[in-house]
Amino acid sequence: PADTLVGSGAFIQLYTSSATVEHSTPTSFMFYDAFASVSDIEFIDKDLDQSELGGDVTWMEPRHSARVEGYMVYLAVAEYGFGRSQVGAMIKFGSNSTPVLPETALDTFTHIVVYTLSSLAEQTTPGTLQVHDRFASVSNVSFPDYDLDRTELGGEVSWVAPEDMSQVTRYLVYMAEPIFGGQEFLSGNVSLNSSRSPTPFLVPESGDAETFSDDGDAYNFLNVTPFANMSDDSEFNRTWIPRLLSSDPLPASFTRV
Repeated sequence: PADTLVGSGAFIQLYTSSATVEHSTPTSFMFYDAFASVSDIEFIDKDLDQSELGGDVTWMEPRHSARVEGYMVYLAVAEYGFGRSQVGAMIKFGSNSTPVLPETALDTFTHIVVYTLSSLAEQTTPGTLQVHDRFASVSNVSFPDYDLDRTELGGEVSWVAPEDMSQVTRYLVYMAEPIFGGQEFLSGNVSLNSSRSPTPFLVPESGDAETFSDDGDAYNFLNVTPFANMSDDSEFNRTWIPRLLSSDPLPASFTRV
């Protein structure tokens, strides 16, 4: 059966047996203890929320892989797969990556573990990688309103960049109703400017920066959220912990000049 300990043995012996006695001279052959484990596991967290994960898990396939049919990937609460939770489905041999979906809860998980899988059983001792949860949120958001018309906004939004900028590719600026969730209006898409902090953004992004209608006082908040890319051509996830400017009600929602 699977997981049978080898011990110090190197041979399997087969004896014939009658109803009364076992054959005294067995047939013997030396067995081969197959070993196939992944190496160089990598995972970069591109979900910028605290205590949430998202991104691709990749690994190097085993050097000796003749009996490997696939891989199983788990989040685990400790090294070697204790308290594990499966990530996705079985990955067929020939592929060396699988996605961790955005907003996957970190909970008490500390490691990503990858098991090889044969036609008989799953490997007992996996390859392991300790998880690093990346968190990126802006701070010190400010917006002095220079449009002096009632229910209209205009001016420059500024903020201080997150401490960890390793996965941030741009910022999204939203007008929003509540603090979290609800109706949002994307009012800006801002590229990184590593040489300037705080980062400026004009409301609106194009056109007359002195006038911005808030569509009938529907929005009471400004949300500024960093954004990450899954790869060079696909955007992945933005943090859902925005920094906000608010007061109640409009038109006093923002600093008037």
